[in-house]
This record gives sequence, C-alpha cells and structure tokens, in this order.
Amino acid sequence: MDLLPYRRNRLISNSLRPGLVLAMVLMSMLMLSQQSTQAEDRLQLLPGQNVVIAGNTFAERMALYGYFETALYCAYPMHHLTVRNLGWSGDEVDLMPRADNTGSFEENLGWHMADVVILCFGMNESFAGKDGLEQWRMRLGKFVSGLKSQKFNGSSAPKLVLVSPISHEDLGAPMPTGKAVEERNAVLKAYTKVMAEVAASEGILFVDLFEPMTTHMAAAAKDNRRLTVNGIHLNERGYYHASRDLAEALGLISADIASTDNAEALRRAVHEKNYLYHLCWRPLNPYYIWGGRAWCWEDDQPMDELEQIGALVQMRDEAIWKSEKPSIGAVWGKLPQGAEIWEQPVLCSPEGMPAKGEAPRMESVRRNGARPKP
Repeated sequence: MDLLPYRRNRLISNSLRPGLVLAMVLMSMLMLSQQSTQAEDRLQLLPGQNVVIAGNTFAERMALYGYFETALYCAYPMHHLTVRNLGWSGDEVDLMPRADNTGSFEENLGWHMADVVILCFGMNESFAGKDGLEQWRMRLGKFVSGLKSQKFNGSSAPKLVLVSPISHEDLGAPMPTGKAVEERNAVLKAYTKVMAEVAASEGILFVDLFEPMTTHMAAAAKDNRRLTVNGIHLNERGYYHASRDLAEALGLISADIASTDNAEALRRAVHEKNYLYHLCWRPLNPYYIWGGRAWCWEDDQPMDELEQIGALVQMRDEAIWKSEKPSIGAVWGKLPQGAEIWEQPVLCSPEGMPAKGEAPRMESVRRNGARPKP
C-alpha cells in the first residue's frame, strides 16, 4: 500500500480498473482539447490529480471547514483526487518563514507532486498600502512565473489558480471600524485588481472573492451576524459563503443550482482527514524533528511516527473516494447555525495503522532525518 501523492500511479491502478481509468482520461483530454482554442475559464481536473491549497491564513483555515474541498469531491466524484492543504498563517508570495529543514515552498510542491495549486495571497501583502501596489505587481508576477516554470509532478507545469483576499468586515469598536475599514477595503480592492491583471497576463485562472464577500458581509450585518472572527479571518458561516463563491467562479457550480439536503457527513470526513494531515505537515515541535535538536533521536523515530499518521491519512483518502457523493449543491444545503465543525474533537482509531518503520515513505516527512549531536 502506497501513500498518495507520493506513489500516485500505483495506487490508482490498484483502486480503479485500467479500462475505467483510460476512459476517464480520454474523456478529460477530449474536454480539454475542445477548449484549447480559448483561454481556460474554469477549473478542469483529470483523474488522480494532486490538488494543493496554499497561501495565508485564509488558505490554512479552509482545512478546518472543508466546504470547498468537499465541493471538489462532489464535482469530480470518480476522479480519486488527492487534496492537501499547505496553507500557513502569515505567508506572503516571497516571504514564508519556516523552521529548519521544513523545505522551501517549491520543494514542498515537488514532494506533493502538485498538478494543481490554488494560491490564496494578497491579504498580508496589502498592509504595505497603495504605495506598495507596483511592488506587489512585481512580486506576484515573479512568483507566478516561477511556479509556471516548474514541473512538480515530474512531467508538466502546474495548473495555477490565483484567489484574491476577502474584504475587511466592519465589526465595530473596539475592532477597526468606520473610515478605517473603508480605507482598508479601498486598498484590498486595489490589490485585488492587480492580482486580476497579473493572472490575465500570465494566463492563469483568477477568482475575485473581494466583491462577493463584501456583499455577503453587508447582508450578514443586517441580520446582526458576523462572517469573520476579527474582521479578516472567516468563521464557519464565512467559509460557507466564500467556498460557494469560489466554486462558482471556477465553474464547479452555477448560481442557479439550488442547495439540496446537506453533505455534512462528507464534509466531516474531509475535516478529519485534514486534521490528521496537519499533524504530518505541521507537527507541534519541528525543531526536535528536523531542526536544531534533531540529534536528540538515535533513530528516525519522529519520522516513523509521522509516516504512521500519514498512513491513516491515506486510509481517510480512500474512504472519501469510496463514499457516495451527493450533488454538489448539497455542500451548501445547511447554513451553519452556531457550533463550528472543529468543536467536535477528531476521534481516531489506530486500526489498520502499519507498524512503526513499515509505513509508506513520505518525502515531506523524511527531509534530512536525524543528525548527530553538534
């Protein structure tokens, strides 16, 4: 048993009949070829692809709620997609502080064999104000063109999706309010415009979340509700709206598709898979695993343990693939009413977990391994 996405092809061949795989690939290639004469205006995925969500706090917290990822599984129910969230609070396009040996952004995309990368940036960078707009244009352009030049999956350049920041919600005092929020939103709108222009010049998909979230926030205010916890970081209701806007912008769902009975069981499965993967991707003390005190271990015990958790992540992937997928409208079938999905703890049984040292190897866990005492 191999751990996706590191040995994708072998796992797919074991999970699907070869004829079915070939048929799906040919159908997907036909769909792509039919649109080759025009710029791609929607997210089209192939079977077995690895989708990475990356960026700032907006991206990181997407893993908590799982709305958009659940929509991907419903939009492509037979594709056996592998979705990994590499969001990291505070990240900017060219500023991603990490512990020793965590690996560069590009190295991590390579370890995850990324076919598609959804990039959520712009919020942190916008604090440079309007004086930083041209610098933002240059930084973003260099970042995108650099990613386009890579072949993280080993064979082709990644498909990139650029996602704008949301607007700033006015929560009233003591949070920023009134004119201060208006000025922040003017800056955010300007940064979003630059993102749209860079995406157009680079020929990649772009999603404007600033405008639709401004509308949602105004409607929520009339009902005395909030969509963020602090003005810029969404709560569950906020992600409910933002994920649908994202799905609509990428052509996964149309505005006139009505919501049906909810898909909470699938979204919960996505949340639990993401929780487990976060333990591998962001262990509590990487300084003792890859950093300055990695010499404390006589063997590769920390890496072995993380790979054991990684095996559980793969089991969750497979369970999601095998689960019955509702219609995509069902993802938004129930508006959040209060308690958030992460408030219920993830209970994990080690049943099926391989013995220590026998789990499939994960390059993103191994990195440099334990080192001798300095």
